[in-house]
Amino acid sequence: LRAAKSFDYETDEHNYTITVAAKDEYNATTEGNFTITLLNVIEDNDQDGVEDHYDPDDDNDGFSDAEEIVYGSDPLDPNSVANAPPDFLELNGSSILENQPKGTIIGRLIGHDPDNNAALVFSFVDGNGSDDNSLFEIDENASIRTTTIFDYETNEHNYSIRVRVADEHNFSIERAFTINLLNVVEDNDQDGIEDHYDSDDDNDGYSDAEEIAYGSNPLDAESIADALPTDGNQTTTPVVDHNLSDDHNLQPPGVDENETMVDANDTHTQPPVTEPILSKHLPIVETLEAKVSERGDCLFRGRILSFGGAEILEIGVEISHSLTFEDYLSEIAEINGDFFELEVAELKPGDRYYYRAFARNEIGKTSGVRKLLKIPALPYSQNAWWMEMGDAGNGWIESSWFGAFQRFEGTDWTYHAELGWIFAPAGNGDGIWLWMQQDGWLWTQEQVWPYLWRHDSATWLFLREKGIDGRPLFFDYDSGLWR
Repeated sequence: LRAAKSFDYETDEHNYTITVAAKDEYNATTEGNFTITLLNVIEDNDQDGVEDHYDPDDDNDGFSDAEEIVYGSDPLDPNSVANAPPDFLELNGSSILENQPKGTIIGRLIGHDPDNNAALVFSFVDGNGSDDNSLFEIDENASIRTTTIFDYETNEHNYSIRVRVADEHNFSIERAFTINLLNVVEDNDQDGIEDHYDSDDDNDGYSDAEEIAYGSNPLDAESIADALPTDGNQTTTPVVDHNLSDDHNLQPPGVDENETMVDANDTHTQPPVTEPILSKHLPIVETLEAKVSERGDCLFRGRILSFGGAEILEIGVEISHSLTFEDYLSEIAEINGDFFELEVAELKPGDRYYYRAFARNEIGKTSGVRKLLKIPALPYSQNAWWMEMGDAGNGWIESSWFGAFQRFEGTDWTYHAELGWIFAPAGNGDGIWLWMQQDGWLWTQEQVWPYLWRHDSATWLFLREKGIDGRPLFFDYDSGLWR
């Protein structure tokens, strides 16, 4: 006696009655009744003590089976999760003026995660480019702030930090940034000589060293050293009077042949005066995932994360067969707020492309990260069974008769809200041919749904509107039973 089907303890009956007849060559018979008992097998994929049928998370990876099925990951594999790591990390400022107080904001960290509503956490990490992490901090608004006061004349001019952005499942990416320290021209007496190189910052005729020794203010021309203290040997340091007379071996500033002010007492080479700092900078743009329609058209999208303090003159996407974008097709989008999208129809089916968003303002042009796009070898037929059904959002399609389902691009697999996983090619005929694991090939159409023709047995199945435990419930006209 062999089983004619695969039994499931969680959904099938547990006891079955059969009647068997034995007949000899003279057609003499006898019959016997037997009971077949279905026994349970404990199926516990993650060994957590909860049987899979009752366990909402069969691989114990923190994502429910329903979430993983919709996402496309394997609900029985803990290494296949319904989550993607962040794909973008940027800092929208990279410089600071010297002498700013502690807590001055450098810029704001910007991250992006392809999963909807992901909670991102930013932190400093050790690694390549983390030498100066201790000089900065990240506040609750993801802004980088200083923890010290920087001096252009005595400190380094470039600082390296390394930042990590992680989602709520601790998937992360890291990136190093360089912070530039900018000079502020400090010229207290406005004599064209920066204070750091000027021996007399208030131009009162007394050097800064003399005023500091005397106790007067070297930045205040009204605070002067009328007399200087003596040293330990009671020898008096030569007094410099306010008239800068020759008997003090000092020479007043003069004018050279180019009619520029020269200080004969200053042996330092004077640095050039720093140009004013621009408040505008390059824009920052994010490349969003492109989508290929069933007709083979490609929808490219992008987002402007920072305008750079200037008007955006041009935005769009660059498309190339080369990872280095040696040759590329540039498509321009309309400027409308932060987001933009454009459709490109001329890409060749079966080819691989790289694409990136770009933005340009008056300072210059920047590009987003590069992404890979594979165009299906052959676009689906215009007569595919789902083409006229409505878009319900988030990848779902809603039919007035067939119900809600989600197709997975690049394959003919579909997740149906009532049937579960089905294999349903585009087809060119009337109605829908679909394959299910337990029933093989089935056919239906709007005029007969929820009846399905079962090819193997040449009989009809009737789908009940709501199944048991999320599984479809059929009435099988061949056996006359619900299953």
